[in-house]
Amino acid sequence: MALGLNRIWVRFGLWITATVLVTIGALTAGVLLISELQYRAFYKHLPDAVRTELDTLTAQDLDDSPRALQIYSEYWGGDLHFGEKWSLLVGLAVSLPFGLGVGFWVSRRITRPLASMVEVAKRIEAGDLGARAVKSDAHGEWPR
Repeated sequence: MALGLNRIWVRFGLWITATVLVTIGALTAGVLLISELQYRAFYKHLPDAVRTELDTLTAQDLDDSPRALQIYSEYWGGDLHFGEKWSLLVGLAVSLPFGLGVGFWVSRRITRPLASMVEVAKRIEAGDLGARAVKSDAHGEWPR
């Protein structure tokens, strides 16, 4: 591993960055999924003639034409931000436990050698001069 990546704080930062990126990805996937489901429900409930007209507009790349917008405003029943609200709630319900879990796991992994050293220091203070810290698989600041 390159010298810069051997530092605990660099690896910790990379883990946190990866966690944030996965969380953002989960939120984005949630928004896209709920938006797609909402559009399919809208499309399914259109009258046949209007659905055909909307298909024609979409095929001609006129999704934002005045007629398409009129169709959306006329037949879109419900809250325009319904998908965003639900995807945010679902994203938080998934992302919050994931982020907390990864955060605790990374913190524990990083602080395990320090906890071992603290325990040994307490045992030495109590008079146990044979106490030794547990060797871990950590690298970087910790010698192997």
